[in-house]
Amino acid sequence: LKHNSHTTPWPEFKFYPGQTPEQAYEAFTKLDGCVNPEYPFRVMKSHYKPLDEKCSYAEALKKQHIIPVRKHTGVKYIVCMREGKDVLASFYPFFAAHRQEFKDMWGGFPPTFPNWDANFNFFTKEQKGFYHGYAAAWWPYRNDPNVLVLHYNDLKRDLKTQLVRIANFIEVQVPEAAWPKIEEKVGLPWMKAHEHIFKYDVPFTGFGNVMKDDEGSMIRSGGVGDGKDKLSPEQEKIWEQLNEEFFGPQPGLKDWILTGGPIPPVAPSEAGSMKQPLLQK
Repeated sequence: LKHNSHTTPWPEFKFYPGQTPEQAYEAFTKLDGCVNPEYPFRVMKSHYKPLDEKCSYAEALKKQHIIPVRKHTGVKYIVCMREGKDVLASFYPFFAAHRQEFKDMWGGFPPTFPNWDANFNFFTKEQKGFYHGYAAAWWPYRNDPNVLVLHYNDLKRDLKTQLVRIANFIEVQVPEAAWPKIEEKVGLPWMKAHEHIFKYDVPFTGFGNVMKDDEGSMIRSGGVGDGKDKLSPEQEKIWEQLNEEFFGPQPGLKDWILTGGPIPPVAPSEAGSMKQPLLQK
């Protein structure tokens, strides 16, 4: 089995501090996911958001708003969203599970939070918009032909249906006999049994995995509702204010992101401001 960081490259991930763009590009283009001739297409992971055309590219890069979604419609994007409190509950142990050597290499990042309040403050004050901003940035593209928006709850509720959506979206014909094996390999039992391939090996450096060797450091419970009842009354107020600030201007997002379900159509208030995708590949 191959590490996911090799088969599904992460373009913006630097292997070590001081790595130049030229060095990063050279290493990136040697990864299995970029060169393996057996793969019919390339699959990459990214935290980047759609291009912000209201500022210079340099400024957009600082905000990670650089993907020209509607310029090259032959490139397809699968965007998965999740209820925000569950995201908080997931990141709390996830950050702590990074190896200390990795944290030291990057000046203490990601932080190990001493308590839930520190975790909450990080995502609502220090990195405000980390979660909310990502979801809000992609929402206007939810009905673009080269964008597929998924919800974590839907994946948990009816995995086969969501897998079929993905296959149809990327235009892959899956033999009926192959579905049981696919469902097995994206299920928690299989992922837990092969957790080492998901722990972000840093390629070509000898550093090894980013995550600790402990069982469950990367593949945890995979549940829905882990964040329920974790916020204090004051934190609930702050969270709702952020929901309104980021999601309020995005028709349908505030409700949809709580539980998933059918993607809302483009609202009349959006139609006039949305640019039509360019028919260019």
